[in-house]
Amino acid sequence: MSAKRDSIITTAMRLFNQYGFTNIGIDRIIDESGVAKMTFYKHFPSKNQLIRQCLIERDRFIREQVNQRLLLANTDVHSQIRALFDWYQDWFMQKDFFGCMFIKASDEFGNDSTIQTIILTHKQWLAQKIEEVLTTGNIADAITKAKQIQIALDGAIVNEHSYQNHLSISYAWQMVAPLLD
Repeated sequence: MSAKRDSIITTAMRLFNQYGFTNIGIDRIIDESGVAKMTFYKHFPSKNQLIRQCLIERDRFIREQVNQRLLLANTDVHSQIRALFDWYQDWFMQKDFFGCMFIKASDEFGNDSTIQTIILTHKQWLAQKIEEVLTTGNIADAITKAKQIQIALDGAIVNEHSYQNHLSISYAWQMVAPLLD
């Protein structure tokens, strides 16, 4: 990836994360990334193409982070799922936590099938990752419980973004922990 393209994506991700997708215009991204308008359009002929790439990059980052966290955890199912929740807690505590880019994109681009596919692919990956951990741990009804855990995590994201009380993931964990027994 070229340095200018990388700068555009990094800037756009920061701005989209904080302000949403529709609230940020191309001119602001161009200005803050320090590239010429022609350079921007060379890499991204449309704002939607940039949004798609930002979501793909965010998905890649989350996958790497979650997989790394799970690799470092003990192999029992309780520790694995707790490690996932700890990753979310660490994310919630960051000063640049402004909610989930995928949830925002779903709200703002509900009719864009390409963006919706990226969102669904990300959310399905997370549910499959949780299901894999539950199945490995011989947890009954792993598919249903994986979806329940994913919903609890999505709810914790929205709750933390709304209230910023740093308790959301703890509440979600209290709901999920009994599912692991």
